[in-house]
Amino acid sequence: MNKEQWIENQQNYDEIQNTQKLWESIQANNITPTDLYFEYLIIRLIAAIDEFQNFEFSMKLDNDFKPKSFASGKPDLIVSYDDLQLIGEATLRPISGKVDHFSHLNEESKVKQLGMLFVKDIKKVDSQVWNTYKVYLQEKNKLFMICDVPYLLDLIKNDQKITSNKFLEFIKNSENIWKTESNWKLIQAKITSILRKN
Repeated sequence: MNKEQWIENQQNYDEIQNTQKLWESIQANNITPTDLYFEYLIIRLIAAIDEFQNFEFSMKLDNDFKPKSFASGKPDLIVSYDDLQLIGEATLRPISGKVDHFSHLNEESKVKQLGMLFVKDIKKVDSQVWNTYKVYLQEKNKLFMICDVPYLLDLIKNDQKITSNKFLEFIKNSENIWKTESNWKLIQAKITSILRKN
C-alpha cells in the first residue's frame, strides 16, 4: 500500500471505526505522545471527508503508516478543493499572542487560501485565540478559522455522500462569520453553534 492508497482507505468503514478508537485513546490519555497522535488523528479525519483534488500532509509516517514525527516548519495539512486551498494546523497546545502558523498562508498564492486550526473541543478554546485570529484578519487580511474533532467525527460517521458538501459549507459559513462580525465573542458564539448543531 502506498500513501495515496492509505489516504483513500481512511474513507472505509473499518478505518473510520479505527479513527474513532484513536480519538477515544487520545481523550483518555492512553496513547503517547498525545500531541503527535492528535496531529495524526486530524490527518485521518480530513482524509476521510474525501472529495478533495489533492491532499498533502507534512507528518512523517513509518512503513505501517503510523506517526513517526511532526510536521516541522511546514503546514500540517494542505487540502486542495476546486477553488480553495485549506491550510490546516492541529494543536493541543494553547495559542500564544505570537502565532507562527499564519506564515503558512502564502500571500502570493494564485489559489484562494484559508487556514483552519483543529482542536479537541471548540468550547475549550481560550478567548485569546479568537481575539488573536480576528486581529490578524483585520490587520493582515489572513484568516485562520477554528474547527474541532467532535464535529469532524460526526461528519464522517453520517452519510458519506454528503460529508464533503457539509464540510465545504461549514468552511464557507465560517469564513463569512469571521469576515462580517466585528466582535470575536459573536464569532465564537456563532461558530460554536454551527459545530454543535451536527
